[in-house]
Amino acid sequence: MDAIDRVLLNVFQFATGLLDRVVSGSRIRRNGFTDDPFPEYARIREKGPVVRSYSSGGWFILGFDAVTDAMKDPRFGVDPRKSPFVRRLIKRISKGEQIRFFEQPTMLNLDPPDHTRLRKLARQGFLHKYVQSLESNIRELVDDCLATVQDRGTFDLVETLAAPLPAFLISDILGIPRADRHRFQQWSEQLAKYARTFEYEALKSTDRIYNEMVNYLAGVVEDKRNNPGDDLISQFIAAEEQGDRLSAEEVYSTSALLLIAGHETTTRLIGNALWLLLTHPDQLQLLRDRPELIPNAVEEVLRFQSPVQHTTRVALEDMDFHGCRIKKHQLAELILGAANRDPAANDEPDRFDIERENVRHVGFGHGIHLCLGAELARLEGATVVRMLLERYPNLALETDAPAWGDSDFVRGLDELIVSV
Repeated sequence: MDAIDRVLLNVFQFATGLLDRVVSGSRIRRNGFTDDPFPEYARIREKGPVVRSYSSGGWFILGFDAVTDAMKDPRFGVDPRKSPFVRRLIKRISKGEQIRFFEQPTMLNLDPPDHTRLRKLARQGFLHKYVQSLESNIRELVDDCLATVQDRGTFDLVETLAAPLPAFLISDILGIPRADRHRFQQWSEQLAKYARTFEYEALKSTDRIYNEMVNYLAGVVEDKRNNPGDDLISQFIAAEEQGDRLSAEEVYSTSALLLIAGHETTTRLIGNALWLLLTHPDQLQLLRDRPELIPNAVEEVLRFQSPVQHTTRVALEDMDFHGCRIKKHQLAELILGAANRDPAANDEPDRFDIERENVRHVGFGHGIHLCLGAELARLEGATVVRMLLERYPNLALETDAPAWGDSDFVRGLDELIVSV
């Protein structure tokens, strides 16, 4: 593989739009990075909030203020089709074959005005009143997931609860038949696996799985056109904002995006929250004594071990940004994990403190691309923590070594063995 290919492969993650798997974090990897990337983030951030990355021909943005500024700056875009590097990547890596998720990006990888239009329409399914009404549904699903735990005593909390719960919930919200919801968990996990490997066969596997999901959703959408319900897909079909509707392809891609994004990131949030509480017994006891701290504890988890560690922007024009001269088409990698541990934003940032006042983090992004499902993820995380503390007074870890996943983009545990 030549140098050009290596640069283009780094760009591949940015181009896919699948959970915004972006420019490879391996460029800043060192020994032990997967277990604890934060010392390396701090080492680079000490050089400045914006640092040149010669290996990708772009930039690292690590300071809290710089990251939030980049996320709301219209001079940065997220649409991979606007990058000539991505176009070159598609041609070289795909061997000229059409890749659906490249040619038809989801809302996650669209700039205004397309992003604005789609978000307004999709937002109808995430209004505050509706999201808050889902707590009883979440509790029911948690009960279903934990139904066999008492017979086992020791179990994998990720496999039993953290992984299936978000997939089941977003499937219910979208109106997917319950008999099929396991398929979406499997599709999401497979997409996460293949998106980490940048080879032709992995690219084709990703496209195949994505097409399977979208083709299945096409059948669901057609059924709901004839038999609409009160689910989100039915709302997408009926949605109208100033005379504008979602096209059929946009209904499919937006539903697929919500299923994927609503699954893996919330799975990591739940696993990270329980790992942090169980490895900080003083904080766990404090939470048992003062359960009103649970919402703030979730915010501290999002800051301290954010499920999404970085995201990428492409410069749409030449610009001066935080004292650096960024050229059009250069990539900027926004290191959210570094921004959340920036001492300029949070005092003693390497201390996990559920009583921290005014927790500042960009775990759900910022600006126009602020995570659409942020409130739902918060509710899921808080409800799970509350139920586990209520149900299991003797909840304890059965492992000393965390099984961190190998993704540079999504940080979370693949396994968390606990006893009750």
